[in-house]
Order: sequence, then structure tokens, then C-alpha cells
Amino acid sequence: MPSKCPECGGDVVREEGEVALRCTNMSCPAQIKEVLFILLQGMR
Repeated sequence: MPSKCPECGGDVVREEGEVALRCTNMSCPAQIKEVLFILLQGMR
């Protein structure tokens, strides 16, 4: 399991009951892309 985000190098955590690791860096480029994608999908 990686201990750092491959996109920004920030720390990653695994939430209780989840399988996925998530980056804790709110400025992570991958997280920003994901948020923009979700927002744009909601505008359709």
C-alpha cells in the first residue's frame, strides 16, 4: 500500500470501512480534477 499520493506526494489515509486510500492534501491536482468533474456532471 502506498503511503504517499502518487500525484502530489501528500499523505494518504484509509477511512474506516473503506478499501480506497484517499489523499489528505486539499490542493492535490487529482482531487481538484475530481471535484471539477463532479460539478460539471451536475450542471448537465
